Amino acid sequence: AMVTVTPPAGPKATNLTIRAQPQTCSVGETVTISGKLAAIDGGAGIPAQMILLSSSPDGTTFSKLGTVFTAPNGTYSTAVLMTTPGKTSFRVAYEGNSTYSGSTSPVVVVDVTAPQQKATTLSLTASNTTFTLGKTLNLTGTLRETQGSKVIPNALVAIRYSRDGGAWGMLAQKVTSETGMYAFDHTPSVAGTYQYRATYQGDTLY
Repeated sequence: AMVTVTPPAGPKATNLTIRAQPQTCSVGETVTISGKLAAIDGGAGIPAQMILLSSSPDGTTFSKLGTVFTAPNGTYSTAVLMTTPGKTSFRVAYEGNSTYSGSTSPVVVVDVTAPQQKATTLSLTASNTTFTLGKTLNLTGTLRETQGSKVIPNALVAIRYSRDGGAWGMLAQKVTSETGMYAFDHTPSVAGTYQYRATYQGDTLY
């Protein structure tokens, strides 16, 4: 009797798509990355498969962002918060298994723009201009938008001091309140003439 033994069929080839919506946004906005994993033969979606999402600032070196699993129809979707201005490239990959071969999507690019920064005004007031050593000085101030004077809460303000015209040293860092105010009490340990100043480094908005 002649028997022909054939090797088992290999994993089925797959196709992995990707799209970003929207492809242009501002810092702080969310982009949805979605697509579909499907078998090339027949085009049926492949459910319950892990998809690896990666991003790159230059389109060359990609870093892992996270994973997402395909739905019953083979689609996947995940949201990404855009925090860095510039062009960001995304791609997804499927490692495959004994039934389906791995595949990698094309690269999709999202253009992230930084909002125009608003000018700020930072005040600083000392409770006294002359007092005795051992007493406490109260320093207060407010951070506002220059245009319209709207207060800016939850902002980090650095307070520095200089004694008798010497070098500036860090005194404290304070976060502004809901009313944009900050405060700090300083008790000098050495007599002299003190200068104080407050600085706010700003962020993508201010």
